[in-house]
Amino acid sequence: MTKPNDTSRIATELTTHLLQAPDGPDAAAYDLITQLCPRGIYDLLPLTLHLAEAFGALLEERAGSRETAIEALKRQPAEERN
Repeated sequence: MTKPNDTSRIATELTTHLLQAPDGPDAAAYDLITQLCPRGIYDLLPLTLHLAEAFGALLEERAGSRETAIEALKRQPAEERN
């Protein structure tokens, strides 16, 4: 499995790339993921969890509480979650 420091570095590099892309994800983003995660799913699993934790922390901060963030996510229409 990927080490926590590696996962954080991968997330940081990917996030930086996406923040610099004016039109959102592009082909280069997919190439970057392939470069940063050469072991495929073994690198992507911890990265996915890391990003979900970061997104959850951001939602919790913005909503004011974990419970409010959870309720806000539950209220999203199903098509927005897919």
